Amino acid sequence: GVNPGVTPAKFREGIESDTVGQLIRRVDVAVGDFHYLPAGTVHALGAGVLVAEVQTPSDTTYRVTDWGRGREIHVDQSMQCIHFTPTDDAAPGAAGAAGNRLIDTPFFTVDRLTVAGPDTPVPVSAGRCTALMFVGGAGPISIDYGRGGALEARPGDTVLVPAALADVSVSAAAGCTFLRITLPEQ
Repeated sequence: GVNPGVTPAKFREGIESDTVGQLIRRVDVAVGDFHYLPAGTVHALGAGVLVAEVQTPSDTTYRVTDWGRGREIHVDQSMQCIHFTPTDDAAPGAAGAAGNRLIDTPFFTVDRLTVAGPDTPVPVSAGRCTALMFVGGAGPISIDYGRGGALEARPGDTVLVPAALADVSVSAAAGCTFLRITLPEQ
């Protein structure tokens, strides 16, 4: 998000003078942190940062700076979308936070789950579209979708479980951590 006190006029001036980076909040991150950035929040990733990004459906990216790469900047479009109210400093799902639920929005829910043992079932809601993003651990992850079908996944993979699959079971090696993203019931 933008720094406190940054107005739309000041932000536009920052875009045009290529100093907009000075107007954007910097947040230190650590492995396992979770940050919710509502649509309209200006954001960028620093060098060496890897994220699992969950977002509302959109195929639009507007750039307010290109950090010297020479790609198109979208001044007018960006200015129409940016929220200039500073965002909360709290990361609701910072590493070590209690509980599995990271966030529940009208658009999606994100839970962080770590498999405790080899026979620990991973809950997947039948009749709801679910994405499983495997973010840590080692060993195979097995998704059995019934009718004799199964697939293997490994950390770094994302698996989409369609709502039409009523009989799905997921098992993984102890210590595997993943994000379970579900869409609201229709």
